[in-house]
Amino acid sequence: MSTSLDLSAFSPQISLLHGWLYDPAETELARTVGKLSYNQLQDWMIKNCAGPPEVVTTASRKNLQINNSLVPSLDFSQLSKCALVQTFLTDSAGQLTAQGISKLTEHMQESQLAVFFRNNHFAVLTKEGGVRSSQPILF
Repeated sequence: MSTSLDLSAFSPQISLLHGWLYDPAETELARTVGKLSYNQLQDWMIKNCAGPPEVVTTASRKNLQINNSLVPSLDFSQLSKCALVQTFLTDSAGQLTAQGISKLTEHMQESQLAVFFRNNHFAVLTKEGGVRSSQPILF
């Protein structure tokens, strides 16, 4: 856990968690996103995709080539990365992904309390076994 001043309000016994993770099986996305935070990835889009994320559509490769006039300084490979990242940002706009939920469920201990960070808000998160389910439930 980081010991920066920003996190100094949290006890070392209480984990600070989030659920915004890409699927590492998506290798091109993993290479592009790396360890960037949500805000850093938004900045990457602005810097590398010639404008706000809305400029690069999630349309087909053919449409991206047609729309190349919107971002003339980019090559097709860069446009593909921009479209891939834009799709990921759009699909995970709530800063919670299926991969994130899976990892939270996997790594949290039964009845563990944690501080959960999502969309610039903090919440308390706990993991319970569930009454009628073989899958644990996160609250």
